[in-house]
Amino acid sequence: MKHFYGFLSNLFASIKLQSGNKTHPKANGFSTNQKNLAGISRVQLTLVVITGLSLFSLLFWTMISPDQFRQVRLAIGEEIKLTLSAEKHLEYTFNAPHQQWIDEAGVSISAKKDLGRTAVTVSHRAVTIDKRSSIRKVVGIHPEHDEDLDAEMLFTYTDAELNGLDETKLVLYSSNDNGVTWQSHINSVTDPQTNTIHLGGIRHFSLWTAALQMVQGPGCVTTGIGAWWRSDNGCSTTAWNDFSGNGYHTTAVNSPVFATTGANFNPMVKLTSDYYKYTVGIFKNSPGIVNSKVFAVTIPIQGQNNHPWGEYTTNGHNYFLLAPHYNNYTYHDAPYGHRVYNIFTSNGGQYGVPNIIAGERTQNNMSIRTNGKVQNFPGSYGGTFTSHTNLNFLGAHNGSPTTGGAGLAEVIVYRDASSMTATQVQKMKAYLALKYGITLDQTTPKDYLAGDGSKMWDATANGAFKYNIAGLGRDDCQSLHQKQSKSINPNQFITFATGSSIKADNASNSTAITADNSYLSWADNNTSQTTTVAVAGTNVSDRMTRVWKVDKTNWTDQNITVKAAGYANRYLIIHNTSATFATAPSQEILLDANGQATFNSSLLPDGAFFSIGNIVKGPACLSAGIGGWWRADQECYSTSWEITVVQAIMQSTQELPLCRQLVRTTIHL
Repeated sequence: MKHFYGFLSNLFASIKLQSGNKTHPKANGFSTNQKNLAGISRVQLTLVVITGLSLFSLLFWTMISPDQFRQVRLAIGEEIKLTLSAEKHLEYTFNAPHQQWIDEAGVSISAKKDLGRTAVTVSHRAVTIDKRSSIRKVVGIHPEHDEDLDAEMLFTYTDAELNGLDETKLVLYSSNDNGVTWQSHINSVTDPQTNTIHLGGIRHFSLWTAALQMVQGPGCVTTGIGAWWRSDNGCSTTAWNDFSGNGYHTTAVNSPVFATTGANFNPMVKLTSDYYKYTVGIFKNSPGIVNSKVFAVTIPIQGQNNHPWGEYTTNGHNYFLLAPHYNNYTYHDAPYGHRVYNIFTSNGGQYGVPNIIAGERTQNNMSIRTNGKVQNFPGSYGGTFTSHTNLNFLGAHNGSPTTGGAGLAEVIVYRDASSMTATQVQKMKAYLALKYGITLDQTTPKDYLAGDGSKMWDATANGAFKYNIAGLGRDDCQSLHQKQSKSINPNQFITFATGSSIKADNASNSTAITADNSYLSWADNNTSQTTTVAVAGTNVSDRMTRVWKVDKTNWTDQNITVKAAGYANRYLIIHNTSATFATAPSQEILLDANGQATFNSSLLPDGAFFSIGNIVKGPACLSAGIGGWWRADQECYSTSWEITVVQAIMQSTQELPLCRQLVRTTIHL
């Protein structure tokens, strides 16, 4: 029984915890006090585990060899060590250029910028990511300086930490909101031989763990998906990885420019004869190009080639989407010989802002969709073609790249859309529209649908409030987490964001939307932004004619920030029930010198209306009888100078005193 007693000795040794961590010899910092294995409950747990395993080992010892038993006891010892180990809290100071191995955390980080004092935590408890368990290791890295780092990390794990997961399918995940939501990093590289995962291009440090990469799709539609390239995940100046999980990763050719914002606070790539290339075509194998759909979000420049995607096929031509071509036409070739096209701007397209362009092919129809407006081209589209070469591109098709710095934010390809329903198409369009601040065509009312099919913006309920639709939203099944947004349409000035400020880009906003499948959207009635009507408020006497309506879906109230650009020191006025503000506003929230205010979203109920309010003023606080007051420091522009005018009107033919109606007037220069 000597190997049994050896097992007990090893077992006791494995569950001992150090009373504290010593400073790593390579670190420039110090460690803080650690939690010890103390407390009656933990001692009882240890005794129960030891007793149970000791009895089990007596039986096991009679059945297996000493070598096998040695492997079992070591594995059990590691499991107990992980289960009972305390969370570690460390602190270092990192000065650039710096590469630091943190032994206690099992990670190596390097950065070109100073990180300063950096807190590091290590936990050996798995977390749940989209209903799936991670490995049993979570490392927190929280630097003093944490903006645009371009850092690298080597993340190590042990076999005991794998938690039963297939390490060949692991990718890194990060959370910048303390574990509420997690973002996968599909460009991380796992080496099962060395138990390491490498990731470069890290902009912000946060919580880190590893979990399985799952096949994903926009609108939570995964059936038939070929590839999904997102500029907010796995995209850089050197590569653009496939987010779907199918592995259509690309390599950059020439020098694409990666911009962290430019598409409603989301990133994009700017292409000037630059592109990305992948070796194996999505349509290489059966059934080939038969029932397919391609979606792209482009930021086109007029007069330039805007070519988001293409694959060279067996008929000697390209399957591509030109969105649009330099001549203002959108082309969908599936492949050439099956071509449809229309005029980009005549079908709802806009230059300089994000657009959703989609092409569809079946055996009896092809279509082009521009920001939700569909044009069908019924006909016979027979023949089966495949993409049999390595001439497969993002930002180009064979022989024709995007030019002039035009932008590309997202491309989605479904290789088999034969079972896709109209509802699923609507979910995918709504995902892209909410994310990029795009208003889907409402000639025929169209709901914005969440991944589960519920309405995140109800076209029928909102009626006339169908213009300049935008929103905040979180939907974990499609990895959507839009924390700040505004309509990308011309002359729009309303922005909402979670938390206490509006950041430079969506990724930099660390305030999570509290609940999954949760949305707060808004749209307006398209009335004038330059005229006003009277309102009976406490702090305001007139409001902008334009009114917005709010639509909440499964929204948990939290602090949000609004910005009305150009409306400093005005009021955000809210009416819970009246679109015309027939009675006094329910809320009058003062905007600061930047036109911003932070408040709890409970003050903006579902179905509420809001506008911008103001009060008529006069010099020396004398407003009675004032006709107009021009000030160069208020609303004075190169082409106009806005004033508040008091107009005298007769209320009726009866002998009643004159009443005064407040209107905003613009004097054009």
